[in-house]
Amino acid sequence: MIFDCPACGKRLRIKDEFAGKKAKCPQCKKTVVVPSEFEERVNELQKPIERGQLGEEPVNHGVSHRFLAGIGMCVAGAIVFAIGILVNVMLDIAAREHGGKISEKALRVCIGVMLLGGMLFCSGFGILWRTLGQRAKKIILIVAVVLSSALLLIALSTLFWSS
Repeated sequence: MIFDCPACGKRLRIKDEFAGKKAKCPQCKKTVVVPSEFEERVNELQKPIERGQLGEEPVNHGVSHRFLAGIGMCVAGAIVFAIGILVNVMLDIAAREHGGKISEKALRVCIGVMLLGGMLFCSGFGILWRTLGQRAKKIILIVAVVLSSALLLIALSTLFWSS
């Protein structure tokens, strides 16, 4: 029997007598239940026609929804973080014009908004991490460390500037 690992998609070949039993995928090491012949036929019928089976040009279906969700969360996190910094700077400018300082409550709100942006960004990064290959992970990790360091420096400088 031939079936695809539900965790990683690797095509596995296993004896029919193991149908309904648990097996470990050699690629992702996840434990999977070997489908029965009936289940495998149903799965084959539900699969879309693979590229090139009908002699057509390969179709590019674009990027995965998970990848797009990760990018969206990273962008949303960066925007929320930037809003926190912008509000902090605007409050500081307004306070300086009126001869005072930013209230502690307003400063806490700005810090909370920046933390929320950072958490959104990190969550999006976690989603992206699971969708990428090894080479892309190394590149993304370097970019993320540089961007995170820059954002941390910006946040700290605006917080110290406003105190």
